[in-house]
Amino acid sequence: MDFVLEPPARVRVDATPESDIKRWNDCGAEMWCDPVWDVTLAEPHPQLGGVRSLWIHATSYLEGSDRTEASDVVEVVGDAPQCADEILEDLWQRYDFGSDAGYEDRSGWEHTSGTYLWTRPVFLRPADVSVEEFDESTSEQVTFTVRLNPDLTLNEVYVIDRHGNYVGSLPPDATISADVIAAAAKAIDAHHAALLIEGDESIQLYHLLASLHEYCASKRVDLDAVFKQVREDIESGDVQSPLWKSRQLALRRGEARRDPTGRG
Repeated sequence: MDFVLEPPARVRVDATPESDIKRWNDCGAEMWCDPVWDVTLAEPHPQLGGVRSLWIHATSYLEGSDRTEASDVVEVVGDAPQCADEILEDLWQRYDFGSDAGYEDRSGWEHTSGTYLWTRPVFLRPADVSVEEFDESTSEQVTFTVRLNPDLTLNEVYVIDRHGNYVGSLPPDATISADVIAAAAKAIDAHHAALLIEGDESIQLYHLLASLHEYCASKRVDLDAVFKQVREDIESGDVQSPLWKSRQLALRRGEARRDPTGRG
């Protein structure tokens, strides 16, 4: 079934069989390559509710000629998804560079346009170099690399030195955080697309929680009790939420430093 969409839909290109990309059509005296791509909606579209699978025409090429036919694509968006920022910073803060070397960041993230690849230059401080002696002459520059999947779940994260050796590793629970953050970000984006509420992420989250209250009321579910149970399960380890737990621990430590007697 063909759709004419107004406004155009935002989609991500999925892995597509080679037979669909190298699709030849014999048009009498002309032979055209008419590729199609399998795609997934990047956000809900009012004309595509309930549609389970989608594909679009890519640019068509006439064999032996420079002639082309336009594709269904009206714009290629190469900007990094905003919700990726939190995932990247979480991975950066939690990456273990190893106990024998410190590190110092000298720059921010660099995003390869049109991809889900981010890099960040880092200068490693050898264990035998003090903080006071640490500078570019006593350090080694390496590259911190993060690749996400189109749905913003984690594909890979690594650091490689100039010899091609891997440096450090990501704690296993950090992968859980990246995938959970990506799923929550998609829920916020979908809620925004459905209600078209303007505002930054805190406003979007506020309205999503407000909608959850309304939804739970319609289902006769006590949302406060659900939140309480979730917090208890996180504290006990039954539900994995390592980033939230680590930040709660940091807050508690900060409060203890402000009041070492613990008396308030």
